[in-house]
Amino acid sequence: MLYVVLLLQWTLASCSLNYTTNGMITFNKPLLFNVSASNLYSTAMFEFTFNKDLTVCFQERPELPYWNLYSELTCSFFYKLNVGVDAFDTPNGTLPLRGSLPPTISTFFIPLRNKPYYVGMYFLTPPYVNNYNATVSVRGTGDTCETEGTYWDGTNCDKAHAFKSLNETISVVFKTMELNLYTIEVPELVGLLHFSISDITPSTQVWMRREGNPTHKIHDASSEGGRVVSYVLPRPGVWVVAVLYDEFFPDNYTHTLTVYGEQCKEPGKAGPACTLSYSKSENDADALVSSRHYSYWEVKTGGSPISVSVFTSKPGLLPNLYASQDQLPVRDNADLSLCNQEYCGTVRTLKINSDGKNQTWYFGVISNWESRNISFAIWFNSTCIPGCEMGNGSLQRGTCRNDGSCVCSVDFTGLDCSTYLGSGAQWKVLYLVIGILVFIVLVGVVIWYTRKKNKPKEDGFS
Repeated sequence: MLYVVLLLQWTLASCSLNYTTNGMITFNKPLLFNVSASNLYSTAMFEFTFNKDLTVCFQERPELPYWNLYSELTCSFFYKLNVGVDAFDTPNGTLPLRGSLPPTISTFFIPLRNKPYYVGMYFLTPPYVNNYNATVSVRGTGDTCETEGTYWDGTNCDKAHAFKSLNETISVVFKTMELNLYTIEVPELVGLLHFSISDITPSTQVWMRREGNPTHKIHDASSEGGRVVSYVLPRPGVWVVAVLYDEFFPDNYTHTLTVYGEQCKEPGKAGPACTLSYSKSENDADALVSSRHYSYWEVKTGGSPISVSVFTSKPGLLPNLYASQDQLPVRDNADLSLCNQEYCGTVRTLKINSDGKNQTWYFGVISNWESRNISFAIWFNSTCIPGCEMGNGSLQRGTCRNDGSCVCSVDFTGLDCSTYLGSGAQWKVLYLVIGILVFIVLVGVVIWYTRKKNKPKEDGFS
C-alpha cells in the first residue's frame, strides 16, 4: 500500500507558526503530512486550497484511520472541504458536468494541543477510477509561546506555577481581573483529577485543559462560580489551569488552591475510587459486554506493534472499541476510536505502532446498543481470530477472511468456529436433502399412478 507522505517544514519567526505545503491526492493515495507540537495562544488557522470535495483528519497519534474512515468519531479533528459542485464528480469519475471549477479556499481555526499531529486528506466520495486526482495547497499560521512552561494570559506569555505533586495545597495572592495560570503533571491511571479554589464568587472562572492553553471557549473542564473543577480519567500529560479572578474581592486577597489526583495501588484496578477493573490481554471468543459498563484490557507493547480486534456474528451489533496510552479510555477521551484498518464493517481493529518503545495501552469495549448486552470475540496481535483454521482430526474449523472474521466449516460453529457439531454433520444435511428428493419422487409416482388408474377406458380396451 503506497502513501504520499509529506512532512511540513516549520518556519518560526517572532514566536509564530508560518508554513505551507502542496500535494496531490490520487486514487487510493491520500495526502499525509505531520504537524509539529506547538504551544498556541489559542488556535491555529489552516487555509486549504483544493479543487475536489475532500475530507481532512487531524489525529493526535500516528495511527491515522484508513482514509475511507475519516470521520468525527475516528479523528481528533475532522473537516469536510466542499467545492459546491465537483466538476469531475460524475458516475464514472472522468467526465465534467459543466466544465472545470476554479479552486476553492476554506479556512478553519483549529485548537491544536501542544502535541504532534498527523494529518490525512482524501476524497469525500472515494473514486472508482485510477486517473482521478485532486491538487491541494495547505497553509497554517498561529501565535505561540516559545519559552517552556509559559502560556498566553491575554497579554503576554506568562510563566505558569507548576504544582509539584498530585496532592498539594498552596496560597496565592490574586489581583482583580488577572488571569493566573497553573500546571499539573498527570501520570498514568489517575482516576479523578480535582482542582479547587477557596473563597470564590459566582463570576470567578476556572478552566482546565490538557496540553494546551485553556480559554473561555477552549477547555476540557470548567467551573464558573464553582469551587471545584474535576475531570474523570484524565489522559497523562501536562494539564493547564487558568483562574480568572473577578472584581468582587479586593486586590491582594489570599486564596487557597488545592490539586488532588486519585490513583489506585491495587493491581487491575483504576478509575474514580478504584471502581473500574482491567484484565491482562487474553483472547476470548465468548466475551460479553453491556451498554452501561466498559470492559477493559491492558496490553504492553514490548517495543513491538500491537493490535486488538473485536468481532460479532451480527455486523450491525459490533461493539465500540477505544484505546488510550497509560489510561483507561472512554468515548470522548480516547487516543484512538473504533477502527483504523481497512476492513471495519465486520471486524473492528485498532493497530498501534509503538516505534520500538515499551508502552502500556488500555483498550475499552462497550455495546453500542442501548440496554443490550452483546456477545463478541476479542483477540490480540493476530490478523485473524485465533484458532479459526485449526484442525479437529481431519476436519478444519473454518477459513479466515481478509477482514479477520472466520467462515465456519459445516461441522463447526461459533465466532471462532471452535464449537464442534459432531461427526458427520455434513452427511446429515446431505441425507436430509436426499430424503426430501425421494419424498418428492414418491409423491410424483403416486399422483401419476392415481391419474392413470382413474383414466376412463376407450373402445372397450383398458
